[in-house]
Amino acid sequence: MRFIGLLVCLCHIVWAMSPDCDIIKKELELYQSVSPSGFVFPADLRACGIVKVNGLSTDDYIQSESDAILALIPLAISKHVAHPLLLDYMLENKRWDLLISTLDTMRHATPFIRIQTLQHLFYKPLPPFMDSELKEIFNFFSPAEKITMAQQLIPGDKGTLRAFKRRHAHVYKFWPLFDQMVLAYHARILFPNKFDSLVEFWDKQLLAPRDTNAHQASFQLLNHLLNGNGKASPDDNAVNASLQGYYFVAFNRFDEAKALFLSSDTAVFFNVIRYFNFFKQEQQDFLLSVPINWTISDVQYVMDTFGNKIQDERFSNWIWSAAKKQSLNCDEGLARPYDILTTLPKQFRGDLTTLSPITDGIQRNKKKVSPYFYKKGLLFRSSEYPSFESLPPKTKDQVVATMLPHMRPISLGQWVKMAPHLTMHQHLDVFEHFPYLHKVPTKNRAAWNRYVQPKLARLNTQ
Repeated sequence: MRFIGLLVCLCHIVWAMSPDCDIIKKELELYQSVSPSGFVFPADLRACGIVKVNGLSTDDYIQSESDAILALIPLAISKHVAHPLLLDYMLENKRWDLLISTLDTMRHATPFIRIQTLQHLFYKPLPPFMDSELKEIFNFFSPAEKITMAQQLIPGDKGTLRAFKRRHAHVYKFWPLFDQMVLAYHARILFPNKFDSLVEFWDKQLLAPRDTNAHQASFQLLNHLLNGNGKASPDDNAVNASLQGYYFVAFNRFDEAKALFLSSDTAVFFNVIRYFNFFKQEQQDFLLSVPINWTISDVQYVMDTFGNKIQDERFSNWIWSAAKKQSLNCDEGLARPYDILTTLPKQFRGDLTTLSPITDGIQRNKKKVSPYFYKKGLLFRSSEYPSFESLPPKTKDQVVATMLPHMRPISLGQWVKMAPHLTMHQHLDVFEHFPYLHKVPTKNRAAWNRYVQPKLARLNTQ
């Protein structure tokens, strides 16, 4: 027993001793680009004043072996990429340090990345100190881009409307008069307390001097909306046509609304139906029954602008019926075809040959050992999906990008093989579509570390 007690004492003495920092630093040089698990005592890193490894805090570095999303964040920041998957990770884990680092790179990002980032974060619950960061991203846009971007941030459901605050005034002023007025009306009806708290703001914005009498006539119509007066007779020649159409629908004056929509430019109708989520079911059914004359440009506009933001079976059937009638090829006609194809109802899947030849080609061959991938009239075949080493070098990137949105589940090992042929944004698209890749199983950590740790190590020395 005395011998055991002596051993315990000696152990306490050994652990109480300061770590040999020279050995720890040599260990760091040896393992930092190989595997975090190579460190026997990770806490000794901090004890030796080593607070970062491969650009990550010591805690994050150790965690990067199992947390794939965390490991990809610094790589994405280095490439000025802010993907919704990463942004959600930062929000859920309250990693404001990583979010600020990401937003600081937005001046160097592509317009698409900046737009996507601002859209994704604008109405999310963020600490007040993040407001200036988002406003700075908005200021990176040109005057014309600000108008386009601001209009994409118009609340389209109760959740985003609830999140609207006075600090959003810098985008509000870029909204068309119709959208400004409809937002005030929705706030008054749905959130009276919010409307009352912002009444001074509404007065300042809506009563601002305008250069036409149409504003005064439209403002009078807004008063009728706010006061529940559904019997007014708007002046067709003066009132904003979209607001007039909205007024008729809001008070179930469907015959007048239909006559207005069919005699006006289709933009008037689409302005109103963008607020589909705010209407009552009877009003929604009416809007979907209006026999407008669709063009293929109209279908593309609705799908790209708000088609995947309205999660309603009736709306989905309505827009896909129009797409089928116009023989829309989503692969070529839409900015992000995969996003809208996820809303495709079952009854239209037999029309994939037209609506998405790529998806159709892959699904028809998904049970074969060697699936085919469709691209611009050609079918590419890989020997064993997604092993495509036999393809010509110039073709590999093209084929991978083509099949990426339509792939069946893949393993982490298969993703690592594909990685050299993917952009960082495409990397993250894969992880977004297959959530099981987010946490690296123990059996895959060696392959994962061989891929990610050298990249982090090189990033830290640049």
